[in-house]
Amino acid sequence: MDMSVVSTILRALLKWWWLIVISIALGVGVGYFLRREQPDIYLAKATTLVGQDPRAAAAAGTSFSNQSNSTLLEAYSIFARRASALNPVIEDLNLGTTAEELAERISLSGNPNAALLEISVSDTDPERAAQIANRVAQELVNQSRSNNSSQNQDFVKGQLADLETQISQLQDRLDQLTQEGAAYTSAFDINRNRQEREAIQDTIAELRSDYAALNASVGNIQGVVQLFEPAAPNYLPVATTSLLGLVFAGVGGGVLATLTIVLITFFDDRLQWEESDQETIQGVKILGPLGIIPRHNLPLYIETMPTSIEMQAMRQVRDKIALASDPPPRVLTFLSYDSGDGKTITSSNMALTFAKAGLRTIVIDLDMRRGDLHEVFRFPNVYGVSDLVAAKEPLEDILQEAILDSGYENLAIMTSGRSNTDPAALLSRARFPHLIFLLKKQFDMIVMDSAPTIAGSDAIFLSEVSDGVVVVVSARRTTMTGLKRTLSSLREAQDVNILGVVFNRVRLQITSKYSNTYYQQMPGMEASKLSQEILNPSKGFNLRAGVIQNREGERLYSIAACAARLGVKPKTVNQWCSTGYLKSQRRPFRRWIKESDIDDLLKRLPREGAVMKPTLVQESDAMPMPVPAPMPASQPSSTTGVTKELNRIPDQLREQREALLDFVKKPSQSESETPNSNSQH
Repeated sequence: MDMSVVSTILRALLKWWWLIVISIALGVGVGYFLRREQPDIYLAKATTLVGQDPRAAAAAGTSFSNQSNSTLLEAYSIFARRASALNPVIEDLNLGTTAEELAERISLSGNPNAALLEISVSDTDPERAAQIANRVAQELVNQSRSNNSSQNQDFVKGQLADLETQISQLQDRLDQLTQEGAAYTSAFDINRNRQEREAIQDTIAELRSDYAALNASVGNIQGVVQLFEPAAPNYLPVATTSLLGLVFAGVGGGVLATLTIVLITFFDDRLQWEESDQETIQGVKILGPLGIIPRHNLPLYIETMPTSIEMQAMRQVRDKIALASDPPPRVLTFLSYDSGDGKTITSSNMALTFAKAGLRTIVIDLDMRRGDLHEVFRFPNVYGVSDLVAAKEPLEDILQEAILDSGYENLAIMTSGRSNTDPAALLSRARFPHLIFLLKKQFDMIVMDSAPTIAGSDAIFLSEVSDGVVVVVSARRTTMTGLKRTLSSLREAQDVNILGVVFNRVRLQITSKYSNTYYQQMPGMEASKLSQEILNPSKGFNLRAGVIQNREGERLYSIAACAARLGVKPKTVNQWCSTGYLKSQRRPFRRWIKESDIDDLLKRLPREGAVMKPTLVQESDAMPMPVPAPMPASQPSSTTGVTKELNRIPDQLREQREALLDFVKKPSQSESETPNSNSQH
């Protein structure tokens, strides 16, 4: 078996370990419940002596052979199961059952050497089991003491007749062998004849001994069966809830669950997101996962969930796309194998992240078969890209009629339109590449939402005019077969740059890379709430207030509010207050800092040279952009020391930026040097 298959199965077993545990517990529970519903079974055993007592026979000078004992034991074993012997037992003990049912609960075993017949009876009551065993044994004794009844006499006489017949047949055979032996001349034949005659003579002697014993007992036939050892109640059940049975039930449940997981894993073709060191799938780079979005936050969750893990994952994918090629791609196509994989939601939210990063962006619905991008932005679909390409007027004259303002800064949309022309035919026209050319003059980023590859060749035409293609797969839904077909169709096209694969609908909360609390730390108080409380501070004691006002009219800040204003952690503010670096006063249950003490701390900050006015930039929305050309090396000789220092700071930042880009681009450059570089990841 391939090691990759083994590793996949092992990962599945580790992932579904709880199912195995539940199956084991369920097996033990079901086994215990079923066995508890069945009553405990008790066994009682009575022993009878069948035939003449060996000690009495020895004193009388006679003996029974093993064959005779076996014959009697077999005869009385059959008689003990008949209705004639069991009906009296049922009537005397009021068992309320039939002879056939009682016979199934009786087992008999004989010992020919000791002429003993053991009668074992199973029952749910130990005392009743002993009573039945003793009563069956007594019935055998009673039947054997029937005052020389004709039945017993006939039985013994029949046995004697059988013995006579056997002795006569053996004697005839012995005579024949004696005659044949006289004619043999070969030593081998003579020896074999002699051995056979000796064996027959021994058998005849044994049968004659049995015949003599039976013939001697005809006058006292009532003593054939005697009670040797009565049954006593045995309170130890022979069938009960055993620990071994429960163990077997649990092991059976665990094995069944394991086999089920192995079979499902082996035959399941659906793609699974595995957070491991795997960086590629089917030779294509994995860009990362996207989260499962609650329905009430759809479709533009970038706007409704600005501080969520899902938002961070989308930004990481955006940054990987921007760094996937040099220069960064400007025309992106998002596609999937089948509808329902989430490409429309992904493309619309990705376009919004580009817009929030300051890039003029347009998102185009190019699923002209069943496109619903207009539903995401709550627009009608009246005039769109299909109408532009199908029209006969110059695109420059009618282009602006199809571009709609999304209502978000830097983001425009273009719906699919309502043209009845075949979508593949429209995309194959020369007007479509010209449309992209005109849009690139107006926008920094063009995001295209494609039709699924299963629907036709629409995605192929879009990929050929794009700078990069992103394949969206839905975890636990898209199959490996579907992904292979999509990638195969893209690789057959001309100059298609496959940037990577994005796994959609992944539970980011259970993945360590995307739910690390270090990357999700939020300030103790949001800036908007702090500003509101500064304008309207609470008067008097309030446990939830961040800013209050004392009697003198001065504002007091809580630890969290002070940390939010100073841009540090609440832990740092506590340390400053403990060491006296920042003055504070304790009121009931909380520590407060005067606004004047915060201002004094800011005034005490050490400063060197000129102070540059900081520019507020949201680092989370920042993305790689073209680096400006460096400043000329020559500077006017009249430049002051402060001016030189200010000019040197952008140069340092630019050097750091270039070093970061070089470090990030090294893996991509090394991959582009490999064979078949047309596919690019």
